[in-house]
Amino acid sequence: MSRWRLLICLVLLPLSAAAEEAQVPGTVGRLDLAARLYSLGLATDDALVVVAAVRLADAVALRGDAGWTRTTVAADTAAPGPAAPAAGPAAMAVLSAEARQAALLMAEGDDALTEIAEDAFAETARPRFGGANSAAGRLAAGQQDVWQIAFAGQQRAEIGVFGDGTGGLGWRVANAAGVPVCQGTSVSAPLFCTFTPAENAWYRVTVRSAADTGTGYLLITN
Repeated sequence: MSRWRLLICLVLLPLSAAAEEAQVPGTVGRLDLAARLYSLGLATDDALVVVAAVRLADAVALRGDAGWTRTTVAADTAAPGPAAPAAGPAAMAVLSAEARQAALLMAEGDDALTEIAEDAFAETARPRFGGANSAAGRLAAGQQDVWQIAFAGQQRAEIGVFGDGTGGLGWRVANAAGVPVCQGTSVSAPLFCTFTPAENAWYRVTVRSAADTGTGYLLITN
């Protein structure tokens, strides 16, 4: 087992007991975990945790959306208010070169840490366990995107919104009858939820700017 694989096993070991009691995260769930690990690694100045987060995110191949439709409109005034400011990096950062650069910078001066990070990021045959559908969005203050996304019945659906850190985001996922499946706001952490539709159905996903400035995001589903 290479050093970076051993590292990931050690970092995720405390989660194994909980995973036995719940469903193993799918592709979007793993990206959500990677973003949160990345935030933890930066907060604790732990290069090893940042490396593990990047490797976990690298295991998911992102592809384009599968026939989603989007409409951009003025934000719903009845939606929840802006999220309170919170420290932390942009959720999207773990999916970019920014996270690798952060790990290498944190490892400077420690030859062993630097070697582990360089070995992990130099891997060319990276194992991937699956892909996720994704689409990028950009909202001005006071705007919201309304997406129509189909999910298969009797199969667990995962959906997440990963912000670019330039502003807070709010969201609401509702079924065809308008009943909310999940909703909330965030500044730095991903917005993530999972559910199992009773049958094949379209869901309405509303992503809105929850700040006085514009903001970008990635909408990702399994």
